[in-house]
Amino acid sequence: MDRREDRRRTGERARDAAAPVRRLSAPVVCWIFVLVAIGVVQVVRMQWFDAGAFVVAAAGAVLVAIGLLRRPVVRHIALPWLAGAAGVGAAGLCFLPRHGLAMQVAVAALGVLGVVLAWSTATIARPDAPTALSRGILRLALTWAVIVVAGCVWELIQFILGLVEPDAAWFSLSDLLNPVVDGVPGRVVFIALWVTGGVWLLRRGGKR
Repeated sequence: MDRREDRRRTGERARDAAAPVRRLSAPVVCWIFVLVAIGVVQVVRMQWFDAGAFVVAAAGAVLVAIGLLRRPVVRHIALPWLAGAAGVGAAGLCFLPRHGLAMQVAVAALGVLGVVLAWSTATIARPDAPTALSRGILRLALTWAVIVVAGCVWELIQFILGLVEPDAAWFSLSDLLNPVVDGVPGRVVFIALWVTGGVWLLRRGGKR
């Protein structure tokens, strides 16, 4: 199994190295625009860390899409190891104070690790089986796109209204979740769902 995995990874590296620079497709351009737009909003809000994160994400998406940033090589990670590591990370988050530096660093580290694992295809359930872009997959992608864009629009509207009427009460998505996650039970449930959803997404599908 290890030899087959090594051969597969070696073949992928060779194909990636020989691949020409690709043009950006329309869907990729749309998502890059979303990342850049969110980054601009964070600049206006003077949230420099968030702005930098979105700018880096947009730049990385461009480099990956055109083929200049190669996929990292990571050995396949079985579900028990992935779930165990996720459980340890979730348990650690439950003990960190909200909005503290430690929580921010931990969440950022988990996010970066998740991106690397997803990009490397090291955690998917079927590493040798390509995922067909069926109508169901496309509908699911469209649904998630609508949800993400709707959330971004909500945040932007609340920010603009806050500038227009600073004395009124305007609520971002995190403000709406505050009553739920302020208590320990709600925080534990939220973190468990968040980490479980991440593991599920990392395991979905085959090589793309």
